[in-house]
Amino acid sequence: MIDLSSLYFGANGAFKPFIGRAPFSGEDATGEVRYEYDAASRSVMVYVSADPSSDAEGVLRIMGISSLSVSDFNFWDW
Repeated sequence: MIDLSSLYFGANGAFKPFIGRAPFSGEDATGEVRYEYDAASRSVMVYVSADPSSDAEGVLRIMGISSLSVSDFNFWDW
């Protein structure tokens, strides 16, 4: 379980739905979480956007797995 519940984004502090391998949205990526598989290192890179830009402000590498789903994350503290 990847616990992101303590992160705060924007006025309402809410995450948007997990977007899987899709790119960050072009309009407002605040709170979006996505991932990419890196076959060379056999790892997954998790990217978190904390502001409207389509750049990641947080990155996490997880070794030894090839995919993630929404059930792998805890987004809410309840």
